Amino acid sequence: MASETVVWVVQYVGMSNSSVLDLEVPEVGEVGEVPEVGDHAVLGGVLGGVLGGVPLERLEAEITTLAAHLTAAMCRWLLLVGEYDRRRAYEPWECLSMAHWLNVHAGVSLSTARQHVAVARKLAELPAISRIVWSW
Repeated sequence: MASETVVWVVQYVGMSNSSVLDLEVPEVGEVGEVPEVGDHAVLGGVLGGVLGGVPLERLEAEITTLAAHLTAAMCRWLLLVGEYDRRRAYEPWECLSMAHWLNVHAGVSLSTARQHVAVARKLAELPAISRIVWSW
């Protein structure tokens, strides 16, 4: 039971198996008893048991480290989106635009997708950033 809980917690919190936090997961119930995302009482019980004993300094380090990873990943993702857009690779999918393709295939709202595509196109004009991001 605990291994399924670990998988759920890792997926929900967004941590990788190489997280700096060493998680000891208590048994929570039968397999398949995953709390609803909005169920804070149940969620607090699950995560409180996992993260409750972690010192604040380690939580802060993990939060800031993951924030840096998310930022770097978003930049790399935007560079990929820009290249896909430049190649007009969305056309064989019968999508009207790259934003439309992101909406259909990546679940991004159209307004957010349009903003992402605009930023991706601007990033293409900044080759120094592309080189730095791809060197990570």
